[in-house]
Amino acid sequence: KILENIDDYCALGEEDSSLPITDVLLVKNAKNELRTNETVLKQLAANTAKFAYIDPQKTEVGAQFIGYTSSGVRLWHPTESYENSAGQKTSMIPDDKIVCLSDQMAAHVHFGMIEDLKAGSFVGEIFSKVWDEEDPSGRWLKCASAPLAYVEQPDAIVVAKVL
Repeated sequence: KILENIDDYCALGEEDSSLPITDVLLVKNAKNELRTNETVLKQLAANTAKFAYIDPQKTEVGAQFIGYTSSGVRLWHPTESYENSAGQKTSMIPDDKIVCLSDQMAAHVHFGMIEDLKAGSFVGEIFSKVWDEEDPSGRWLKCASAPLAYVEQPDAIVVAKVL
């Protein structure tokens, strides 16, 4: 039933965006549900043999490949995290969520304005400046960037709660 539920969520995204949902990100709780269900593990093994195999050692996307659903959707366990304001390591996706998305959705990185007293305002990927200090003697290099990730087709993303 777990894989059927995932396929149902993918169908919601496909219906809304007209794009094929190609990937599902499964965090801690959802991944554990898959790993503890023998029937699901057998289905994943059969599906992965049926579709092209991805070598998890060769993927550099910050996620561990799990397998395929019967409809060919790739299942991943994201391994990226960040340190929150309390200093705790936190997953990028909450432990009780799954994220279904299309690798064909339009998403871009735009860059915001950087302001400098001497150089003025600047929009671009990176702004850098160099200056010298007398005491202690040294040369300083400062680089600044203001990346803004922008998803142009948010209807190609489905976030579901794992119960």
